[in-house]
Amino acid sequence: MVRALALAACVVVAAAPTRGAHAEDVDLPPGIVARVLDTDLTYDQFCTTLVQHVLPDLLTSRHGPRAVLDEMAEELMVLTRCRDLGIDVGQDELLKKENELDREIRTRSGGRQRLADIIKEQGQSVAEFRAGLLHELRKDHLANHRLGGTLPDDEHQRHNQIKLVIAKMLGEANLVYGLPVEEQPNPPQLAEGVVATVDGHPISRLQFGRQLAVRLPSDEVREYLGRECQIGLMARRGATLDDAALREELGRMRKLWDVERLVQREVEWETVGFDDRFRALFKLPVTDAPGSRFHRGLFGLVRQMRGSVTEPETRQEYQDGLANRFGPHVIATDIKIGFEQERNPFRRQGGATRTRREAVDLAHRVVSQVSANVPFDRVVASIRARRTDQGQPDPTFTATRIRVFQDKDEGGLWNDVKDLADGELSAPIERLAEIHVVRREQPGSGHTYDELGELLVDYVARQKARQWLDESLRDPNRVRVRWPMPAP
Repeated sequence: MVRALALAACVVVAAAPTRGAHAEDVDLPPGIVARVLDTDLTYDQFCTTLVQHVLPDLLTSRHGPRAVLDEMAEELMVLTRCRDLGIDVGQDELLKKENELDREIRTRSGGRQRLADIIKEQGQSVAEFRAGLLHELRKDHLANHRLGGTLPDDEHQRHNQIKLVIAKMLGEANLVYGLPVEEQPNPPQLAEGVVATVDGHPISRLQFGRQLAVRLPSDEVREYLGRECQIGLMARRGATLDDAALREELGRMRKLWDVERLVQREVEWETVGFDDRFRALFKLPVTDAPGSRFHRGLFGLVRQMRGSVTEPETRQEYQDGLANRFGPHVIATDIKIGFEQERNPFRRQGGATRTRREAVDLAHRVVSQVSANVPFDRVVASIRARRTDQGQPDPTFTATRIRVFQDKDEGGLWNDVKDLADGELSAPIERLAEIHVVRREQPGSGHTYDELGELLVDYVARQKARQWLDESLRDPNRVRVRWPMPAP
């Protein structure tokens, strides 16, 4: 959520996306955010289940849901410390600061914008904005008390000093997470319905869910609301698997992966075990599948759909995939170098983003290295060792072993590799926003219909399951959604 005091630092020229991205269904009763068949989902019920949906993100990232939880911890720490010290921000002070921000924005924009315009453009309600402003004022008072009244008058210096002081105080607080997070995947057991405590003061699951609903991107919240509706639909259909059926289904998926890994576009998947593939595909460990209502229903729905799959459907699936998944192909290493068009109005400023010219030069350098008898494996290893300023692998400079098919090939590389000899390197190949250098390795023969067998049945069943869910969500006789959601 945009911090209130930061609003006056710049003038918004273009409106930010608001949360009202879908039409509101005014026929639903107040407090109801969705109706699945004849079952209603209340706002608070959804917020409580929203916490369950974001658990995988909490384990893998400090952004998104984790940032929301950290913000709430800071807000609770600031509130309780202010209460303990007798620091109070009154209504008069709040309105005074609000008027100051409004005047500054009017001045900076030449009278074209008001504070109310900024609040609306940021997709906030007035109540949300004032809650954020109140927190910022409390932080100011608390930091000034901590420093003995020595906060600087300069706005930017003051802001930075407050940030440092509050971060130090939060680090000193006794912060306990009751949910699995990146640095603590096995959290301690807290009281029922409590997701975190700050110096013993609780943050409840409902409080966390309500803030997730407000602070996460609207399209993400809308997706989770849709998922909750899907869970209801699958449950009413009787698709939700019990423990024994879930174990059986996961066993089947594990067995099919031994075949499915051989038809992935990226060859590296051949060496990836089922557990890692499951985590990559479903964003949660396979051991957590029993705790996911959505995946119990989804796997059960696919299981139901398998009973309706016919041989003509599997043969058609195989025929459709011959040119781009199952048929003859070439295995190659694709060195891909991303760039941004120099006239792109959305081009990032600063950082290490390369221009087209830089990408072309880099591609020629790769070709020159190989031509100078530098072992290709060493060239690939040096590319994969590259890191961004944040210490992460560089996603704009990659070397990946892929299967290149004749049709619908990502990047359209078939014509560039089909006439190369095994072991031969292509010249730089330019596409819209990337340069490729491709080394052909060997031809691949593909797979027969009988070799794929049950995998084709599952492919068709997955498509049928997805089609049924999509059609059900679009059917107003089965699903009604109130959007944007009205907070209580």
